[in-house]
Amino acid sequence: IHLKGSIILQSLSEFHKVHFIAIGGIGMSALARILLNRGLDVRGSDEKASHITENLVRQGAKIYIGHRKEQISDADLIVVSSAIKYENEELEEAKRIGLPIWHRSTLLKVLMDEKTSISVTGAHGKTTTSSMLTTLLIHAHMEPSAILGGELPLIHGNSCWGNGPYLVAEVDESDGSFLNINTPYAVITNIEADHLDHYGDLDHIERAFVQYLNQIPREGGAFLGIDSPTVTKILPQITCPYHTFGFSPEAELQARNVFCYHGGSESEIYWKGERIGILRLTVPGEYNVQNALAAISVGITLGIPTDLMLEGLHQFCSSKRRYEKIGSIGDLTFIEDYAHHPTEVRALLRAARTEKKDRVVIVFQPHLYSRTRNFRDEFGQSFKDADFVVLTDVFASREKRPEQGISGATVVEAIEQWDPLRKVLYIPQKEDLPRILPLHLQANDLVLFVGAGDINLYGKLVLESMMAKG
Repeated sequence: IHLKGSIILQSLSEFHKVHFIAIGGIGMSALARILLNRGLDVRGSDEKASHITENLVRQGAKIYIGHRKEQISDADLIVVSSAIKYENEELEEAKRIGLPIWHRSTLLKVLMDEKTSISVTGAHGKTTTSSMLTTLLIHAHMEPSAILGGELPLIHGNSCWGNGPYLVAEVDESDGSFLNINTPYAVITNIEADHLDHYGDLDHIERAFVQYLNQIPREGGAFLGIDSPTVTKILPQITCPYHTFGFSPEAELQARNVFCYHGGSESEIYWKGERIGILRLTVPGEYNVQNALAAISVGITLGIPTDLMLEGLHQFCSSKRRYEKIGSIGDLTFIEDYAHHPTEVRALLRAARTEKKDRVVIVFQPHLYSRTRNFRDEFGQSFKDADFVVLTDVFASREKRPEQGISGATVVEAIEQWDPLRKVLYIPQKEDLPRILPLHLQANDLVLFVGAGDINLYGKLVLESMMAKG
């Protein structure tokens, strides 16, 4: 798979028929949408149909369910992500017949090089931050392009190609491929230990981010969230120009007097010690204030008036699966969220505590055997703001084979060890949720379906089951 080298210098105009392996992925589908809008012949395969593949079909893509080598026979270019392994039948066939094969990051780079790109990466908050920045630029009438890791209602999907000069792109650090992308502007929301199946330890993650930031040209700059201790730690190694944001008194762009309430927050915003306005958000949690600060920091550099930025962010609506309301029945409210790291779970539950509900119930689906193993103890300590925790088994994602001794029960055991008073229920088979979970819910519960797998689908099924029964 070509990650760097002469292949990157090829023009996209050399290709007409582009086949995406695993086109239903959120990052892959964002790129496919842009190529469809450019009039390319886009096709792709995925293991199963979804609303994403259905939307791509409506836009003109040809979608195959299942991976079979004959499906790539007349393609000019193959695009793959790191989730695709070499045993994939289509990838093996493409290699055999000599088709050009681009990693997703290569296509992303080609598109980003056409604009003045602003990349957004970090352990947490990438999708919300890039969505907020896109919203802010649209509100300022700058007609941005965007390639996001989630679906933003404002642009009716996860990507758009505007007439303006700027492209906001969520860049994935999970597999190191972000090092192949150079952008004039880069946002780092935070840095934490994650994706240890690729990096091994936090030290290697730090080095990767330092390398990434030091590729930024002197005429560009970075925007760094210094509430993250690891970001603060690497500052002496950064050679590119940068600005900082956060709650920290050391931040150039700082939020003070943050007040979080049901459904939102209000805070005073200071730039280099001078009060520049009040930020009012209609999405909950302190972490969303930090995400908004990242967007404002970029906006200041681009010369966008503060009042326009604050107005745009006040109108911001969450991306899908980011504290998204599924529905309600009576006084029970159902929310879905993409949180899958212990830090994200803690932040989500703190935000949920601002809701006017009697109990916070979290239904959590661990994501990846390796992450469940690596963060066992951290997960055990991350549910303290939940009244009731429900665990399902692990969503394997790219890890095709179960890891012996690691399952949803691993998190249950960790909670019982670190937080023995927490009420926990283990429902290994997610298919049993619509039958079992309603028996444990109470009036005025807030029920969160949380994880990066397919737990959101089962949240909807639970709600439908309860509504059918009245």
